[in-house]
Amino acid sequence: ERGIHEGRLLLQLEKKDPNASDTRVASARIAEAEKRTDDAIGDYALSLESNGKDMTTIVHLASLYAQKQEWKNEINTLRIGLKSYPNEPILLQILGRLLISCPDQRYLDLNEGIDLSLRAFTSYKSFVMTKVSAGKDLVKAYGMEGNKEVAEEYLRKTEELVRENRMPDDNIASLEKLARQY
Repeated sequence: ERGIHEGRLLLQLEKKDPNASDTRVASARIAEAEKRTDDAIGDYALSLESNGKDMTTIVHLASLYAQKQEWKNEINTLRIGLKSYPNEPILLQILGRLLISCPDQRYLDLNEGIDLSLRAFTSYKSFVMTKVSAGKDLVKAYGMEGNKEVAEEYLRKTEELVRENRMPDDNIASLEKLARQY
């Protein structure tokens, strides 16, 4: 029944303006639900062109690019998002992680990744999980640089966040595992 409702809504939007951002987002969400990733990417990209300030579009498009391992497109999408929302913790954290851990080494940039992750980690607007994720990224980045002292500092700070917020123990285990790698 939900699919029928969404389909009707999309038809109404397409009659109004087939190229409007809302129409493209609705179409993208339906395509995404139907596992038509390329169609969803196309619709989100069109929406982003007409409205580069829609956070939902930015995050969904970046996520789809990540699923397809289109790192350059994911990075570019996140950068577009940061132009509109320069201090948005989730964008800072995701792009920071990607620049620190990208499987395609052409896109690695530890310095920028550290900067973005630090901003996410220290932002008063960050949710705890965003801070924990950014903390893990900082431990990894400083460890990769061979800066063990700073990596251990962020390991302690991140472990403290996890404990203070009574998060699941697997967070501590993953931090300890990460620390052993460096």
